[in-house]
Amino acid sequence: MCVLTVNLDITIINVALGTLAESLGASTTDLQWITAVYMLAAAAFIVVAGVVADRFGRKLILLLGLVVFTVASAMAAGAASVAVLIVARALMGVGSAAILTGSVSIITTMFTGATLRRALASWSTAAALGLPLGPLIGGYLLQTFWWGSIFLINVFICAAVAVCAWFLIPETRNKAGSKVDFISVGLMSLGSLLLTYALIGMESGGVQMGDLVVLVCSVVLFVLFFLRQRGLERPLLSLAVVSKPDFAAPMLTLIVIFFSMAGVLFIVPIYLQYAQHLDVLAVGLRIVPLAVGVTVASLLNERILRIATPKMLISCGVVALACGLLLLTRLHSDVSVIRLSSALLLIGLGIGLAQPSALGSCIRSFPAEQHGVASGVVNSFRLLAGSLGIAVTGTAASLFYAHSIAQTHNAAAISAVDRNDLTTEASIACGRSRGIADQHDVSHLVCGSYSDSLGVVFASCAVVALLAVLLIGMATRQRKGADAPVPSSS
Repeated sequence: MCVLTVNLDITIINVALGTLAESLGASTTDLQWITAVYMLAAAAFIVVAGVVADRFGRKLILLLGLVVFTVASAMAAGAASVAVLIVARALMGVGSAAILTGSVSIITTMFTGATLRRALASWSTAAALGLPLGPLIGGYLLQTFWWGSIFLINVFICAAVAVCAWFLIPETRNKAGSKVDFISVGLMSLGSLLLTYALIGMESGGVQMGDLVVLVCSVVLFVLFFLRQRGLERPLLSLAVVSKPDFAAPMLTLIVIFFSMAGVLFIVPIYLQYAQHLDVLAVGLRIVPLAVGVTVASLLNERILRIATPKMLISCGVVALACGLLLLTRLHSDVSVIRLSSALLLIGLGIGLAQPSALGSCIRSFPAEQHGVASGVVNSFRLLAGSLGIAVTGTAASLFYAHSIAQTHNAAAISAVDRNDLTTEASIACGRSRGIADQHDVSHLVCGSYSDSLGVVFASCAVVALLAVLLIGMATRQRKGADAPVPSSS
């Protein structure tokens, strides 16, 4: 439940932005910070949380995360100003980093075999369900209560989980008690923070010079981090482990999954809200098939593994994800509920099939005493893939739209939309075009160009997913070749 809750808070805030602007007098910049600071704080502290979990106790870091998240949620629910809400959201991000890291590392150290696979499937389901359920639950709470209820619900859930964790979960830690290289921790955390900041900046305001500078600084920090690991006897993140197919192939799967899902959940809800004139709750209901697909596939995961290998499950899941993305390539203002539901259901099934096996493979590629660090690294990549998915799909849609709208040679249509706010403004134009018969109207031209750009973006994501399947297969064959016994000369 706590994993579901912290992932829920990534998207639940989106449906409340209009209400927050009215209630707290928040500007556009304030709203961007309220949204972004949660993931910034999580990205900065998630590797630190993994190190602390391995060194001082995985149960301890989980409980600390739950306490911080609970207190910060109560603070956010009662916030009377924008500044207080931003600070509360930052603290919620710190708490979520500890919860995500502690929960995965506890699972991988407590369970083995089939029980471990079931536990990871449950964790993966909760992590994936949080994102699509955010708009649905947030829409219901906003229509029924006040905006603070979207944060107050966290207090009751996390408080109950903390009590259960205190009595039911045993403490585990790295008994070797090796020295922590805090320079490595700082380089990794600061690099993740700057990279996430740059990606969120590109998402909200297009590609600016400042964002590129921050992006370059983050790359430099990561280079310094990996150079330092080469000279350490006990590195924080072993290059030997990261470069192995056992880690690289499933990690690539997780990146593709969360990159694609973030892009879909960024574009589709806004498009439905403005192009089809749906309210927030109705948009959330349209996203439910994705959540259903994740749940069904996760429940069947263990049974399928009795007749299939994890590699087969991962490959089938990514292929299903690609098929769902291809169905979204014809997204237009009159898209049918059946087509949209089928696409989202396939995407959900793909995620539910591939994610548990990929997550387990990544964690198991690390030594048992480093499962906390492994959890932090995997979740860090997951958060960054989500930010990258939003930034890249938004930027790519803008570029393809500019090319497509230029082909209309209509000056009014070309200047009708601010590309920095393309998703919202083009979706509004699609909504207007539904009542206009003239195909040469500005709204029709804008909507057609935007729909074409989304088709290219979703098709590109599908191609990337299919290429990932090929790379996973190649990596697996290379590993088998390397593990094959060498025939003796005799």
